[in-house]
Formats: sequence, structure tokens, C-alpha cells
Amino acid sequence: MTEASGRYHEGLALTREGRLAEAVRVYDEIVERYGESDDDKTVRAVGCALDAKAHALTTLDRQEQVLDACDELIRRFGETADKQLRALVASALARKARALCALDRDEEAVRCYDAIIERLRDAAERDLLRRLATTYYWRAALLADLNDLDGAIASLDGLLGRFLGSDDPEIDRWVAHALAKKTEWLPFADRPDEAIVLGEALSERLETRHRAPRREFRRRDAVQEG
Repeated sequence: MTEASGRYHEGLALTREGRLAEAVRVYDEIVERYGESDDDKTVRAVGCALDAKAHALTTLDRQEQVLDACDELIRRFGETADKQLRALVASALARKARALCALDRDEEAVRCYDAIIERLRDAAERDLLRRLATTYYWRAALLADLNDLDGAIASLDGLLGRFLGSDDPEIDRWVAHALAKKTEWLPFADRPDEAIVLGEALSERLETRHRAPRREFRRRDAVQEG
């Protein structure tokens, strides 16, 4: 274990104990001390420290500082090819979107989700594909909250077009949510005939699989994120 990794685990221990402000200071020390290292393991520890810092600040409800931590992670590692760091960048963009929602800056949050979709469009790793599926879904939530129902349905179509028929149970759960919500929304977008056809297909699907829970999209859902 590298020095940076050891310090990172110290920060995690403080986080688990609820000593979040102290944990944030440890994460800051890691970035300051090891941020210019070119050792792969140390670089990943720096990325993890920034991610953990953003998580701790979210728990402390310091949304502006969350944005700063996410922006630093994205700035440092946004162009990396490292799989672990790519996942952290996608996570930072999603966390940034949630922080922007909490600050009532929904249009900026939508752009964060757009950035995730662009970055992960060609992803093949399971965790990144799951992130992509949830991103389409929560982007739809925000667009609906902004009264852009056509855009929201198009975002659900993006999810369905990429993942309908997926054999990953986690992704399939989001597919079910998207089908249910699209069926509900189509009549309000003056597309009732499509809603009927999709509703019949969904009913058949639910008979043999699982029922997506009924819930409404609201800003607090986007802040919590699945």
C-alpha cells in the first residue's frame, strides 16, 4: 500500500466514525502532498480522495464546496484512460449534478448529465454502463421538472435504445422504470396511441418479469439519485 493509499484509508475511517470535517482535511492533505505524483497507485489514491471529499461534503450539505471538489477531480482526470479514474470522473459529474439540483440550478445539472452520456457513450464496463443507464433516467427526471416533456421522453428513449434487452438485472430495473414512466407521459405529450401500444407491451413484460415501482419525478429524487 502506498503512503497516499494509507492516508486515504485513514480518511475513510474518520468518515465512518462521522468525523467528516477531519476526514475532509485528510483528503485535502492527500491532494496537496501527492497531487503531482506520476505513480499510478498514488494517482488513483488522489482521485479516490477527491471523490471521498465530495461525498463527505455532500453529507455535510456544503453544496458549493461539493462543486469545487467535483470540478477539481474532473479537471485533473477528465482526459484519463484509466478505468478506475474514468468511473470517478463519471461519479463526480453525477454528484455535481445532484449538488446543482440542490442549489436549484437544474439547467446546469442537465448539462452535467449530458457530459456523462457523451463520456460513456462507448463504455463497455458494467459499472460504467450502469452509470449511463441511471444518467439517462435522472436526466429525464430533470427535464420533466423543467416542463420539457418531449426532452424527458427522448432521454428515456436513449436509455431504452441502448439497454432494452440487457441481461444485467440492475440495468433491466432502470429499463422497467423507463418503460413505465414513458407510458405514463406519452398521453401528456399528445401521443396517446403510442402510450396504448407501449402500455400493452409493458403489461406483457411485467407479467413475466418484475413491476417497476410507481413513483413521481421530483427534484428531491434527482438529488438522491439511484
